[in-house]
Amino acid sequence: MTRTGKLLVALLMSCTALAASAREWHEGRHYSRGEVVSYHGQRYRALQSHDAARDAGWTPQRAPSLWEPLNGNRNDGRYDDGQYHR
Repeated sequence: MTRTGKLLVALLMSCTALAASAREWHEGRHYSRGEVVSYHGQRYRALQSHDAARDAGWTPQRAPSLWEPLNGNRNDGRYDDGQYHR
């Protein structure tokens, strides 16, 4: 592998590691739109900037208007019977 190829592979691996890591969610903190956090082993992306007010219960699991799950297990409040309807 060429030096440029090795450098590219190292750069891609470091970017992947950064994307995989996420700061743990805590109440009482400001979150910016697009910020990724970890909560109970799952990663979430902030859908809008907000302050996670203390004792408000706005955890990523309980506030789908504020947080989007990143592992495809989306709980957006819509009914889903597992069937496709036209």
